[in-house]
Amino acid sequence: MKKLIALAGAGMLLAACSTDPSSAAVVAGDNITIDELAQVQEDFRAEGLDTDAGAVLSLLIQAELAEESMADMGIEISEEMQDVTIAQLSLNENVDYEGRTETLINYFALSLMLDTEQISQDEAMALVSNLSQAAAETNVDVNPRFGEWDGAQLSLVQPTRDYLIQVTQEDALGL
Repeated sequence: MKKLIALAGAGMLLAACSTDPSSAAVVAGDNITIDELAQVQEDFRAEGLDTDAGAVLSLLIQAELAEESMADMGIEISEEMQDVTIAQLSLNENVDYEGRTETLINYFALSLMLDTEQISQDEAMALVSNLSQAAAETNVDVNPRFGEWDGAQLSLVQPTRDYLIQVTQEDALGL
């Protein structure tokens, strides 16, 4: 029986690893590559900001979900708000950030807009509700090396490996 459980667990692990190895995560069909994650880490590391891969990937997934929610609600981030956010993050204002870094900057700008009440309370409540719903319903597939997506917590979590059991030498030899 233990062998069957171990084989089933190994099968689940292999199935989870079957995603594209160059992919850090896929959010509703949109691939966040490991190279894109590394670029964001490099952009932020250059300014002395925390660049833990799991934390940055979690933020990128949140940013993707927020971008979708903002588009649904017609909320746009102005260039001025991007500049304010870049200054607050102490990023180099002379760099033309693009791609995933720009998406993340827009996510931080949205947070700043919420904090400074530049979005009405009703819009903020609707946005939070929309984002929570998107997090729960959107298919988010994460490369297992970074953890698992928990839509309820809006973050990556470390997976439990309950299906892995310790196999003794006697079990392995069928003794």
